[in-house]
Amino acid sequence: MSFKSFIEIRDNMRCFAHDRDYLICCSCVVLILLRLSFTCLFFIFGFICLDRQVTVEYCGNVTLSQNTKNSLDTAGTFIEAGSSLMLTSLIFSWGKFSPRNFFYAVPCLPQFWFWLILLVMAVISIVTIDFKNDMPLLGSSLIFEIGSLLVFCCALRFIKKLTIKQWLEQKFINKFILARFMYFLFIATMWCYLIRNLVLFLYDTSIMAKKISRHDHFYNLDSLLLLTNCTTRGSFTQFFYAKIFRRPRLPVVCENVFHARTYDQYGSMGVIDRSGGFQPIMRCETEIEESFNNVLVLQK
Repeated sequence: MSFKSFIEIRDNMRCFAHDRDYLICCSCVVLILLRLSFTCLFFIFGFICLDRQVTVEYCGNVTLSQNTKNSLDTAGTFIEAGSSLMLTSLIFSWGKFSPRNFFYAVPCLPQFWFWLILLVMAVISIVTIDFKNDMPLLGSSLIFEIGSLLVFCCALRFIKKLTIKQWLEQKFINKFILARFMYFLFIATMWCYLIRNLVLFLYDTSIMAKKISRHDHFYNLDSLLLLTNCTTRGSFTQFFYAKIFRRPRLPVVCENVFHARTYDQYGSMGVIDRSGGFQPIMRCETEIEESFNNVLVLQK
């Protein structure tokens, strides 16, 4: 193979990689818009049904036929579950992420067991409501969504935003705009999860507030299951909110003190605050620490 042919092959591979990156970005944009569309449809139809004192499972012919509404809800739920499964697969195949260490570490997370208990309760709720109403496909999609979302959130629990941002900047070192746009897509994806779980949380809490019965024969059990649904969606909402707004730059509300201590010949006297002022404190050192500080003062 000549040197000229090698150069042509290299240039073709670079063009292919360049087109592939932009194709991935376009696919992510389409997926985000599609997910937001299904979430908005559920928000509109769901609260129209609640305004008529019925849930979406019994809201046929109010806005659309019941079969059409079930098909839209099932499609949106499967898209959410597929997105979570795809993102989890990308995380597991990421070079910086160790799946083996993940499976060792995730049982140590209290949040994992909390979500797992909520998943079991959600499965009972779905079987009680959706399967009893001859909607097994919708119920299966909801179980699939919550299960895949649980694994995705546990994996995302070990990843910081700064790590993703720096990795994108290093990977696309000569494509600064592309790196920033892909990081923007990551934040937009987090917003999609936040908005969907917030909408479902508001929907479930509205059912509780209006005291709408989803199952006449199991009202007390349904109230408990509905409470667990609210807790599940509220927990995921809080998780993605914290993921988006973790360590935000807030204005200074209180001039807190630093840990820099001042000493006199008798030991610690206080701390210096942000403005340089002196704040006296009570002695909290042990006798050994005070003796050591006195020795340091005498040496100086």
